[in-house]
Amino acid sequence: MLTAERRRSIMQALQRDGKVLASELSKALNVSEDTIRRDLRELSVSGLLQRVHGGALPRSPAAASFTARQQQAAGAKVAIAQAAVQLIRQGQVIILDGGTTPLQVAQRLPQDLRATVITHSPPNGQELAEYGAIEGVAIAGQLFRHSVVTVGAKAVEAFRNSRADCCCLGVSGLHPGSGLSTVDIKEC
Repeated sequence: MLTAERRRSIMQALQRDGKVLASELSKALNVSEDTIRRDLRELSVSGLLQRVHGGALPRSPAAASFTARQQQAAGAKVAIAQAAVQLIRQGQVIILDGGTTPLQVAQRLPQDLRATVITHSPPNGQELAEYGAIEGVAIAGQLFRHSVVTVGAKAVEAFRNSRADCCCLGVSGLHPGSGLSTVDIKEC
């Protein structure tokens, strides 16, 4: 079996089963586990899957670029943003996190909203500049390109000293036992 065919088979198995194990692929494709591990490593470097001990998982949508994530589940993000905007009241101090869903919130705030919005997201800051009655507060820090937000000690300290009535977070995952998660410790 040619390398390209083998890798195509690996990707098909991953799509079908939601995970692949090197030992099972080795038997199914009649090649050594070392060959499968090399294939998985190369597929991971190409961004086609997420390599884990013993096999691979589908690539996490959260690992995609900010621009690509804007297109993922766009309708759901709009629905979440519309629901979130309904919770916002005049005169509030609002923390608006970075990410593609909070950006949808920034784009849907009422034009007559009088509020203070604190954000560490340059895209959100750009949206807030369009609202005449909103006082925008930009949190400084080092730019984290993946999520287009500021991070680091300055950002943490600024948020530590902020008090808000409402907070809109963008997260990568939500689990009933583990809670909220994101893909990078700096962003946490």
